Amino acid sequence: MNEIEYQKMYDLEETHWWFKSLHHLVLKFIPKDRKNLSILDAGCGTGNLLTKLSKHSSTFGYDYNNNSIAFCKKRGLDKVWKRDLNKWNPKMAEFDCIISLDVISDKGIKNEKLALSNFHIALKEDGILILNVPALPVLRRRHDKAVTIKKRYFKKDLINLIDANHFKIEILEYRLPLIVPLIFISKVLGFLSKKSEVYRSDVFKVNKVINNLLLVYCKFDNFLISNKMNLPFGSSL
Repeated sequence: MNEIEYQKMYDLEETHWWFKSLHHLVLKFIPKDRKNLSILDAGCGTGNLLTKLSKHSSTFGYDYNNNSIAFCKKRGLDKVWKRDLNKWNPKMAEFDCIISLDVISDKGIKNEKLALSNFHIALKEDGILILNVPALPVLRRRHDKAVTIKKRYFKKDLINLIDANHFKIEILEYRLPLIVPLIFISKVLGFLSKKSEVYRSDVFKVNKVINNLLLVYCKFDNFLISNKMNLPFGSSL
């Protein structure tokens, strides 16, 4: 991402409906019956999720971008390191949980299969991998260029990738189907607008009432996902 996007993420991550709902969903799948968990956020961004996780676990963050590391440090996170996942040689069975949100889809990842293989190596035998990736190639737009998304996935694509790396799928669902029409509108407006060399993401400060309404919807969507209610499509997986 460009520097503007990292600054926006840092400024909005604690309150914006998109980030809050995604973190809410991730936290649902962190095991509550295990103590002293060791959790890696692989592609930790500006660190807001790490701050939430660190209240209950030993947390570590990797990111390749200097802006990310600087923002994490600004949040008071000290167990974050600059690391290129393409060149990562993981220790075997080091983590109880690895979280990687919109990372394997990033243009900076040269080999998504290698990334998944390394996650498998780094997880303990009963470890958990939590992924989020952008879904549906038809939703590709200017936003994707701003946040360096190189690939969007169908469910079958992710199933094949996960199976090839010997993970057992506990749950795999599309997220936020009602957001898809809004994305199409954004895509059309982006197409009609004057082209610019600098791309902007769809992340921006939202009116508080609208933000709260979207957050309520997203948390309901999270409830459906956590209960495996098989949403037919969505903007993410």
